[in-house]
This record gives sequence, structure tokens and C-alpha cells, in this order.
Amino acid sequence: MPIAGIAIAASLFVVPESRDPKSRPLDLSGALLSMGAVSALILAIVEGPNWGAASPWLAITIAAAVVLGLGFILWERRAAYPLLEFALFRLPRFWTGAVAISLAFFSVVAEALQEDTAEELATIQRMKRWRRRGASYRESAR
Repeated sequence: MPIAGIAIAASLFVVPESRDPKSRPLDLSGALLSMGAVSALILAIVEGPNWGAASPWLAITIAAAVVLGLGFILWERRAAYPLLEFALFRLPRFWTGAVAISLAFFSVVAEALQEDTAEELATIQRMKRWRRRGASYRESAR
């Protein structure tokens, strides 16, 4: 904790100001649409196994995720100050990085769903579990 406090205090003096001279307003509608789409999708992924494949709740949350996601795309294409510039996806360096990060995230989610516990999504929890397993292996080897 003291190291973090020292780093924060030092950054106030060492790190130069980086404020954008042409600041843009926040696209609140786009932010709400994207949060709604992602929240509905995560709810469907996490609760879907409990609800069952034929559950109306699963269909409603997936439909809500799709509708809100499409709404986000349509809104961002005509927004004066969009949260996400879709022209960036024409750049191979951008979209390959986005795909790589998405695959890494989905692999963590898939592993967590196989373990059948929601808290397994947290990397810190997984690291703690691995550390405990390593300690028990060392103790049994003595």
C-alpha cells in the first residue's frame, strides 16, 4: 500500500499533463447502448446454463443483447463524437489486436464455465488457486 501511495504522489509531479486540447463530449447514448448490450450478453452467458436452452429468459437476454448491439452500431455511425470509430477496423493492426484480445477473454470465460463457478472468471482468484496447489505439492514432497 505505501508503494502505491508513493507512486501516485510521484506521478502528480513527474508525469506531464496530457489533456487533449480539443476535448470532445462523452457520447452518453452510445455508452448506455454498449453497456446494455454487453450486460445482456454477459447475463445470457452466465445464467443461460441455469435457465436452460429453451428458457424464454435466455431468448429475451440474447435478443436484447443483439438489439442493443445493433443500436450501438447504428448510433455510433451517425454520432458527432462516437465512442468507437468504426474506420479503425479497416486497419489490420487494429482488428487483429482486437481479435486476439477477444479470443484471450473468451478462452478465460470458457475455462471458467467448465469449472462451473462464476468467481473463476477473476484472474486473481485463479492465481490464488494455482498458488495454493503449488504450496500443497511442495508440502507433500517434503
